Amino acid sequence: MKNLFFVFIIILLTCSVSASDYFCLKKLSDKQSIPSSINSIGNNLICLGGKCTCHIRGGYCLVCTNSSGWYALFNKCTSNICSIDPNENMSLSMNIKTPEIDFSNRKLSLIINTTKLAKIDFINNGISKNLCMHCSYFNKIIFLNEGKNNIKIVSKIGDEEKSETFNFFIDTKKPRIEKVSPKQNSYNLGNFSVSYNENNLKNIILYYGDSKTLKSYVFKNCKNGRSTCSQKIDLSEFSVGKITFWFSITDISNNNINSSKSSFYYDSKKPVIESFNYIKNSRTSILNLKVDEDNFKKALYCVNNHCSTFCNSLHYGSCTRRFNSLLGNVEIRVYDLAGNFEKKNILVK
Repeated sequence: MKNLFFVFIIILLTCSVSASDYFCLKKLSDKQSIPSSINSIGNNLICLGGKCTCHIRGGYCLVCTNSSGWYALFNKCTSNICSIDPNENMSLSMNIKTPEIDFSNRKLSLIINTTKLAKIDFINNGISKNLCMHCSYFNKIIFLNEGKNNIKIVSKIGDEEKSETFNFFIDTKKPRIEKVSPKQNSYNLGNFSVSYNENNLKNIILYYGDSKTLKSYVFKNCKNGRSTCSQKIDLSEFSVGKITFWFSITDISNNNINSSKSSFYYDSKKPVIESFNYIKNSRTSILNLKVDEDNFKKALYCVNNHCSTFCNSLHYGSCTRRFNSLLGNVEIRVYDLAGNFEKKNILVK
């Protein structure tokens, strides 16, 4: 008995046992063994070569084991006798049932069956959590992490171990749209952009059209994270007028968000410069511009690649400006609100 007590003291000094482990007393009949990491010889229990073997005739050795079936610290045990496992002589196997993963839901219904009473651990991204200390069946809801889940499920009894690995990606957060372009009631030639925040982007779809036609366009090469994605869309099939649009963003978990509907004016026609001429007086030159453009924005005049404002509005389709000293080649550039422009040159002598 003193030798057996000495064995337990050695174990106390040499073995590290998890504080959350399960301990129980196990009866070993003559010549029956359990795994052990120590070497020690007692009156009835001999621990050599990675196992402890009971040597007693007509009786049994009462030893303390942990949930993995290893020789454990004797002072961890109470008077509880380990549950009898009817499948103890079978080899350990494990079966795991999981429903189809909903990538937008962190809850995972996990069902585990083992052929022997075993310790079952759930390891996610390297962090271990014990599910069951001494059982052959587990059925509960497990909460997964947002983002990557590198999962390993391990069942172990003694030196027998079975494991399975799974990889899940969970995304419960909806994408967020921060800004869209064109602005409401602005003029635009088909330059669209959307600013958003989404780490797991699946697609961005633009819906656009007038009162007669609705079309869609899938944006390309958009990045994850907080970003802005822009595309130029050919709107030439639409006539001059108002176009309504909105964006739809979907992530890999099929979380979806739509922007509010917005409208802009489309005008692909260039301004028409009907005339650009001048009248020369003794000291001044009077330049006159006549334009046909309903959405006139401004006119610039350029001399030697230097441009200045000629006029910002039209009066009955015309504007005039007087110059005291303006000689040479003058270029006039006329812009509309949509960004279309036309130009014309005259030589002022």
